[in-house]
Amino acid sequence: MKTSRIKKEYGGIKSLLMSIGILILLLISVHLINPTKIDLIKCGFKELTGYSCPTCGFTRAFYSLSNFEIIDSFYHNPFLIVIILLVIIIQLKRVIEVFALNRYSKQIYFPSTSTIVPLVFICWMAFWLINLIGKV
Repeated sequence: MKTSRIKKEYGGIKSLLMSIGILILLLISVHLINPTKIDLIKCGFKELTGYSCPTCGFTRAFYSLSNFEIIDSFYHNPFLIVIILLVIIIQLKRVIEVFALNRYSKQIYFPSTSTIVPLVFICWMAFWLINLIGKV
């Protein structure tokens, strides 16, 4: 029983540190490389259809966000901020579950990841389709 708790804590800490490390690397790389000044890989969806895909603008939005230009980030792709907030909330929930706060995790209501991620995905696709229909 105690070893399974230690394994769970170790796995949670490892996952949390990996997430933080990836986020730091992304922030550093995107902050140093300005996507508006270099020629990035073209979006295949946009090349075929002429319309933006759901992730078009993510690199520029992430660059703007890493430079604390929140309005520009929202302009490039508004769902990036929603996705980042979702990742932060999920990681905070994981921290609460992993550490000694287990006794409090039952008292804090948070929908399961398997519920909230598909819901955000559906909202994201609906938002994209509405924008797509508006541009036709």
